[in-house]
Amino acid sequence: MNERVVFYTLAFGRDEYHLQSQLLIISFLKYRSPGFIFRVYTDNPDFFELFREEIDIVHIDKAYLQECIGEHKGYVFSVKLNLIKRVYFEDEFNAFVFLDTDIIVLQSLDTFVLSLLSGKPAMYQRERKYAKESKKEYWNALRNIDVLGHAIHKESSQWNSGVVGLPKGLGNKMQDASIIMDNLYEYGVKQHTLEQVAISVVLENANRLTPSTDYFIHYYANKNAWEPLYCELDTLKKNSGNVNLMKEWFENVSVFPAAEVVKEGYFYRLFSKWKNSLKKRIIYRKK
Repeated sequence: MNERVVFYTLAFGRDEYHLQSQLLIISFLKYRSPGFIFRVYTDNPDFFELFREEIDIVHIDKAYLQECIGEHKGYVFSVKLNLIKRVYFEDEFNAFVFLDTDIIVLQSLDTFVLSLLSGKPAMYQRERKYAKESKKEYWNALRNIDVLGHAIHKESSQWNSGVVGLPKGLGNKMQDASIIMDNLYEYGVKQHTLEQVAISVVLENANRLTPSTDYFIHYYANKNAWEPLYCELDTLKKNSGNVNLMKEWFENVSVFPAAEVVKEGYFYRLFSKWKNSLKKRIIYRKK
C-alpha cells in the first residue's frame, strides 16, 4: 500500500491523557503498515520523546487551545473538530484518522484504510437515534437550527467520535460540521457532544458511514479498568527506556479489559428503578 495515511491524537491537560496516548501509540506501532504515520499533538512533547523516531510529535500550547475555544463561542470541546480541520487542510495525505486518547488498535488497519480510500468515512460506532432519545434535545435542536442542507430524519443517529476517519474530498464537510456545532451551542443545547453530533450529521449525509469497532477499542466508558494497564506500560518505559520492550509487552497482553462497564441484569435494573421511585416518594412526603 503506497498511500500515505495519518493517524493522530490530541493529548493535553491531565496526565491520564498522556498515559492513554502512550498505550495507543504502542498498539498502533504493533499493527503499522508502510505509509501509515502516527502523530501526537500535545502540550507535553517531552513525555513522548522516547517515540520520536517512530512518530511525529507536534507541540501545541494553551494559546492555541484558547484561540480554538474562542472561535467557537467558548465551547471547550470544539478543540477536537478544530484539530480535525487543521490536519485535513494543512497536510497532503490520502486519508486522515483522528483517534481519542482512550483508544487502542486491535488488528491490522489495512482493510480499514482501504475502505477510507474507497471514499467511505468512518466513526467508532452508531450510538443512538436522535428521535428516540428520552429528552430529544438534539432531535429538537437539529430540526430548528440551520444544518446547511444536511438531512435530518427519524433514522439520523449520533455516532461515537472516538474514531473519525476521513477520505480525501470531505474537507468542506468538516467546515459544515464546525458551523453546525456553533449553531447547536447558540441554540442552547447543554450536552457536551456537540462536535460529535455535528460530525455525525455531515458524515451520515456524505457517503456510507461505517463503524470501526472491528479495528479499535474505545474504552471511554470503563477507564478505571484500563488505568492499571496504561500505568504498567508507563512504569516499563521509565525502567527500560526501550520502545521494543514496550512493543513486546503489548504483544503479550492476552486479555484486554471490557470497553464498557458490564451492565447488571434485568432484576437489578428493576430493583434500581423501584429504589429510585421510593426515594422520590419519600422526598415528596418530606416537602
